[in-house]
Amino acid sequence: MKRLLTRLVAAALLVGLLAACSATTTQRSFLASLQANGSLGYEVSSSGDVTVTSRNLVFSTRAGSPAVTITDFDVAYFDDGGNFISGWVAASNALDVFVPAGFTCPEPDERMGCTTTSPGAVAAPGQATSVDAAELQLLNADAIAAHISAGGPAGWFAEVTFNGQGAYGPVREMFSFFIVVPN
Repeated sequence: MKRLLTRLVAAALLVGLLAACSATTTQRSFLASLQANGSLGYEVSSSGDVTVTSRNLVFSTRAGSPAVTITDFDVAYFDDGGNFISGWVAASNALDVFVPAGFTCPEPDERMGCTTTSPGAVAAPGQATSVDAAELQLLNADAIAAHISAGGPAGWFAEVTFNGQGAYGPVREMFSFFIVVPN
């Protein structure tokens, strides 16, 4: 009886440990960054004209991750205290960005990159996919007007949530980007 109880307690501890580990090791389906400096920004000329600084949005997958197609996104803007300022939701299928799987190989396909079945494929960060700044703008006029009227303080940020489809179903990842001026 004592041996059975010891095994049950050990099994329960092992299950609890595995559950705790899985909750803390969840990785993103894909990564997103803004090139060149990682933030959203704008500049105001001496005559009051506002120019939004262009940024390329770059997506990639982690080593060993499956490919993802990103279809749309939504943006929420917050002040330096975390208070919601404004937001917007892109139209369904506003994006059609294919992000290759997280593998590398000697001869990657120009668009598809490498997959687990590519000759010589090994897990590695996926081939980056860039969305040109001319195709996508993540900073809107409402957020800029609110930031200007507040005096352009540091600490304002945008939470951008990208939605798409991966090999295992729908994916949704949120990324935060600071709003800076002058940029």
